[in-house]
Amino acid sequence: MKWRVRSVFVPMACLAFAATACAGDDASSKAAPKAQRSAEQIQKLVAELDSNEFAVRRNATKELSEAGRPAIGPLSQAAKTGSLEVVTRSISILEKIYVRGDDQTADDAEAAFEELSRLKNQSVAGRAEAVMAKRYEVRERRAIAEIQRAGGIFKRGTTDETVDLTATPGLTYQDTMLHLGKEWKAGDAGLKHVQRLTRLQIVRFIPGTNGVTKKGLDGLMAAIPGLIIHERGAAKLGMVGQPSATIPGCEVQSVAPGSAAAEAQLQPGDIVTRFGDKPIENFDMLVDLIKTKKPGDKIDLQVVRRGTDGPLTLPVVLKGWD
Repeated sequence: MKWRVRSVFVPMACLAFAATACAGDDASSKAAPKAQRSAEQIQKLVAELDSNEFAVRRNATKELSEAGRPAIGPLSQAAKTGSLEVVTRSISILEKIYVRGDDQTADDAEAAFEELSRLKNQSVAGRAEAVMAKRYEVRERRAIAEIQRAGGIFKRGTTDETVDLTATPGLTYQDTMLHLGKEWKAGDAGLKHVQRLTRLQIVRFIPGTNGVTKKGLDGLMAAIPGLIIHERGAAKLGMVGQPSATIPGCEVQSVAPGSAAAEAQLQPGDIVTRFGDKPIENFDMLVDLIKTKKPGDKIDLQVVRRGTDGPLTLPVVLKGWD
């Protein structure tokens, strides 16, 4: 990265450009977009970010901030190779474009920041990471909206109830998980939006119907340290469980209305001890056995219920995921 000693006088207010480009050029301004600039014009403006004349640099900053999406690629490249002045201005301009832009523009700007944050050059990477951290809530809202638009479903972890995170303030990722089933339309490509939810804790994944590959899931887990992926099979029982504290088995916490479990009259507090001829010791074992079945399969559950003498046998017809 090159440094340049400038011979011109630079106002002290503009030496703090890392925080804001200059007075009157803040990220919240909403100037009306001008006519779209050509690629040549944008490249010229990017080059002017390194001009010896402050007025030229300031004008180029303003023009590029208004250029929008077409300027993202050139600005990202300039941030990788330019002087400290160019790096600082380019990242500040990218932030403004990100905040002002439509969904596609914001998506491209986020991708640029993510790429810059992975550079070995810590001066550049650190600035990009700082912007992403500062704008996390904006990134989060956009990501949730894109995930739901692509068919991802957020569920309450204890009840499996569908929730709209864009309309349900106060929910945390301890309360919710992301369900990726047959409704998911974006395949591996759409997982970039999930990767931006760095506080997400659990993803429930239904394989075989949604274009998501093992490679895509591996990338997701690499991007979100500590993420747990619960893989399910095609068949669904429709209950949430936990290990029993009294006898070996899976204690039912909740039963989804209209599910196979509900139709079999399984109740919260029941302890499932057998699935067909297989003994059950915990919820994970039950899940693994359900994975071996398909929708429409019939199975008998052996259940211990408070207030009854001996175990009950509940016939179940498994359903598929909605």
